[in-house]
Amino acid sequence: MSDQKKKKSTSYQHNMNYGCTPKHTPKYPANHQIDGYCKPANKGETETVDAFTRSFPPRGDFQFFPVIDANVVLAEVLLEADVEAHIELPTPAKEIKSIRKNVYLTQAKVIPSVVRRDLVKVFITGVVHKNIQYVEEYSGYVRDYGVDIKFSTNQQVRIFNPVNTRTSQKSSVHENRFLDKKGHGADKDQFGSYHSEFFNEPIEVKLLGAIINELDLAKDHNLCGSFKKITEKMEVVIFLKLFQKQQYDPRCGFGADGFAADDFDAQPEFQGQYEDGQDFDQPDLNGFGDSYEEDAKSGKGADSLRKSLRGQMKEILRNAYNQGSDQ
Repeated sequence: MSDQKKKKSTSYQHNMNYGCTPKHTPKYPANHQIDGYCKPANKGETETVDAFTRSFPPRGDFQFFPVIDANVVLAEVLLEADVEAHIELPTPAKEIKSIRKNVYLTQAKVIPSVVRRDLVKVFITGVVHKNIQYVEEYSGYVRDYGVDIKFSTNQQVRIFNPVNTRTSQKSSVHENRFLDKKGHGADKDQFGSYHSEFFNEPIEVKLLGAIINELDLAKDHNLCGSFKKITEKMEVVIFLKLFQKQQYDPRCGFGADGFAADDFDAQPEFQGQYEDGQDFDQPDLNGFGDSYEEDAKSGKGADSLRKSLRGQMKEILRNAYNQGSDQ
């Protein structure tokens, strides 16, 4: 037997010992003498599996400077977008049976404002996907039609934790000049420049929930009462969380005491947000709830407003869920 046949035979024996995937196993004779092919392993039937687990507290090595990179929540945002759209069905509809809706974002970008350090600009582009089920006659099959309704908005949002950002100096405006050998002027043969470049963590956006309140208007009925065009007026309310990965020292705690003195003094917009009874500019909530004005006048501070907003957001989601369950 040649060396090449010996290698093939060894490879075949190896496959016989360890099995092979069924999709790569062709038909083979009973003597299993075809090189390169193998018989799949026999399969047993599993009846039950008993397992045992134990959990242990996490442990870590001692660190002189226990600084971590953590996702710091800048703000939780309630954003409302009013959308009007026109939909044309592929065939005339006698009656709309149901409309299922899903909201997802195609773009969510946040940039810090140059006007104030506690403001950011939020640019949102999203899609409301609708699955419309309708009938062409009073009896018959139900037809499905899917359509995407795009919406886009940009809003100014106040944040409650500062953004870590640094600017870069890319141009060669800052020059290094040297004296000439005589000390009478600049050396034309030696010169340099200075530039700096810093890479900031982006501000991320997470979609927490969405509520859609809509009005559907059927248009252009024919003599039989069927229609193909629908005009929809929607109130799209989305709940967002803005966060940024920042370097954080757990030993500093939370609140104003957690900031370095120079950093905190350089950001006067944040000084009244962490202690009760100090200056606090009420966020522009467009009249969303009367409790905000009462809290602001009573001097409860940002923490109370934040809890009140979160409570009302949960109440809205709970009511929307209950209404959907009743239907």
